[in-house]
Amino acid sequence: MRILFAILAPAALLGQSATLSGLVKDSTQSAVPDASLTALQVETGTERTTKSNSAGLYALTSLLPGHYRITLQAKGFQVKTVENVELRAEQNARLDFT
Repeated sequence: MRILFAILAPAALLGQSATLSGLVKDSTQSAVPDASLTALQVETGTERTTKSNSAGLYALTSLLPGHYRITLQAKGFQVKTVENVELRAEQNARLDFT
């Protein structure tokens, strides 16, 4: 019975994550590639980082539910931070930056 539980437990946890994605644009509405986005989970201090692609799109997948501080950094732009982004299990949230 323990072996079965060990196999099923990770599958059960898969539905407990969230995704945060979006688009990074400049003031002229052009895509900003290679922007660095960091998601800091406030409750645990865990950080996840990704970069926007050539179209300015980014995605952070498999995030645990909780409250996040999202920080955007891009060469030639001011650092932007969004506080208190709440993610829930199985949520696909969108956060665009301009």
